[in-house]
Amino acid sequence: MRKFETDYAGAWRGFCKTRESAIIAAIKHVVNDGYTACTITDRETGSPVARVRLSPDRTQASVEVVKPFNRGPRK
Repeated sequence: MRKFETDYAGAWRGFCKTRESAIIAAIKHVVNDGYTACTITDRETGSPVARVRLSPDRTQASVEVVKPFNRGPRK
């Protein structure tokens, strides 16, 4: 199941398996396809997990996450 939903400000919605892949897809679409923002939502809880925004001068894309990424176990 694709757990994460990407919403490009009402233009269309996409679905991804992981939060990281949803953020990567959102950055690609915002930078390449001219969208200004994308909200990534966890479909199981219905809560937003990240937001990707393009700056007003269209030179920077920023990612705001609700919960920091987990580094995973150290080796």
